[in-house]
Amino acid sequence: MNQNSSQESETHGYVGTLVGDSTSSEFRLAVAHDAIREQDIIAVDATLHSQEEVDAPEEIRVWAKVQRIERTNPLFPQEAGHELAATRTDPLDTVLSLSREMVTAVCRVLGAEPLRDEASGKLDHLRYPPQPASSAYRPDSTDISRVVLGELQQQESRALDISHLSNRPEVDTKVDGHAIVTRHLAILAMTGAGKSWTARRTIEQLANKNYPIVIFDPHGDYTGLAEVEKLRDRVKVYYSDLPVLDEDVDTARQIIAGLAGEEMSSAQQEVFETLFASVPQILSDQNLSSDDLKNVLHQITSDDRIISYGVKKDLFALAFIAQALGIVSQNSESGEERNQLANLGIAVATQVTAGQYRTYFALTRQLRRAAYGLREMQRINRLSAERAEPLPDDRTDLVQYGQVSVISLAGYTDVFQATLYSLIANQLFNARVQGLLSYPYLMLLEEAHSFVPGRADYPAVQRSIEVTKRIAQEGRKFTVGLILVSQRPSRLDETTLSQCNSYIIMRMVNPADQNFVRRVIETLGEDDARMLPDLDVGEALLSGQLINFPVLVRIKEPESKGEREEEDAFKVLEKTQQNADSNNR
Repeated sequence: MNQNSSQESETHGYVGTLVGDSTSSEFRLAVAHDAIREQDIIAVDATLHSQEEVDAPEEIRVWAKVQRIERTNPLFPQEAGHELAATRTDPLDTVLSLSREMVTAVCRVLGAEPLRDEASGKLDHLRYPPQPASSAYRPDSTDISRVVLGELQQQESRALDISHLSNRPEVDTKVDGHAIVTRHLAILAMTGAGKSWTARRTIEQLANKNYPIVIFDPHGDYTGLAEVEKLRDRVKVYYSDLPVLDEDVDTARQIIAGLAGEEMSSAQQEVFETLFASVPQILSDQNLSSDDLKNVLHQITSDDRIISYGVKKDLFALAFIAQALGIVSQNSESGEERNQLANLGIAVATQVTAGQYRTYFALTRQLRRAAYGLREMQRINRLSAERAEPLPDDRTDLVQYGQVSVISLAGYTDVFQATLYSLIANQLFNARVQGLLSYPYLMLLEEAHSFVPGRADYPAVQRSIEVTKRIAQEGRKFTVGLILVSQRPSRLDETTLSQCNSYIIMRMVNPADQNFVRRVIETLGEDDARMLPDLDVGEALLSGQLINFPVLVRIKEPESKGEREEEDAFKVLEKTQQNADSNNR
């Protein structure tokens, strides 16, 4: 490669000259003060001679990214600095030269393109290094946009407008939506760095293309999507009432264990399965509409709550029935009461033995604890999800053309959130695999480290990990995508995160998170990772298949607002006081 003419470089905006060793992956530039910044995209024009046709050189442009900038002054040695510090001497009061400072930029080669074919934006691997003493320049915005987009500029239908270059705001950095919805995306950042902002911008762009999306929302970060004018009729927010008794016995047992905070013993599990099998008959419309079941249960248990609140198809009813069975198993003269229960569909009443009463009473306590926990969490969940509707019985209704389904999980414990998520996610994915769900879809997991952590402390969380791993590993075959959003990536399951082929990484200060990200994300270079603690709010490194090469960007503002977006606390205080004063007048 030969040095290109300085005249052409100056026309494009000269930034520096190649010095020292140059390789096909990295070179160094001698640059003027303040000429460039880290993460700037630059270019070097060069001539490549073909090995077959020496007399037919090809003009190429080498593209590179500034990884780091180093400043040194060879005439101001370190020893002199220590001497000045020790004597508290101002360097300006000495004869030392301060004007011979050298600024060097270390640049990573992104690729090369033939100058005769600029339209494609496709960068080929560089197999021979650029020549030292060549001039580097800053390309214009159109050229930079072209290479950042690459082949995506010919596939506008899959381009998502989420950001612009951080150092060049006039250059939009659209990303490949196809890569996101088929090969998974991870959005990783510390609290307050803008991860939910980024996720909402991404979701809005996908929704504009009518892609079906299901969001599991633990804190109400996505309910504001329903307020966006062009999405209002397509965003459905669901509260998470779960009719436990309509589930299969294994699922119901998992839910109850998650709510009660403990697993059933083998003896409890055995009587629960027997009792649960009779639920359709015991809690039939006929029994619930008459007073017979209520009166018999009250007669046996003397529990006035049965009269006050009635008997419905819920866990409270199952607890009352278990309590009644425990009482009749203690009483050897309860033959009439046993027959009354049996006539109402509780066939096991005639078979319980005296030794089982402890098991039934333990099951009663567990069912009642689960029932109270579920009722309180459902109350909070409904309050936090305004204008929401109940989850559809047919879970496939969550996936419709152009629909964004936001499942509010606010108010539930982490364990129960994981239980709800794993049930719904598994049902949807199985329906897609079995051909019962026509549309492809994308799932977004906010606070993903709670749903798919590296280590499970509860069986419910282990089930959540397993279904997420399955979707991460097999989802591409069935066009089911994942977006994982997390503020603690080091707590994420490593296998699941490694299945993501696209990453949006924002400010990250925790050393454990930084090290984890460096180890798992192969497309993130060491110099890029080094920048993570210093990124501004809203800045992000895009890496992986969603972008042509890793770039530093600033995420554009979403149209929607999250419920937790902070208002100035002092303004809130003053506003509250003003309202109180007005009410007291």
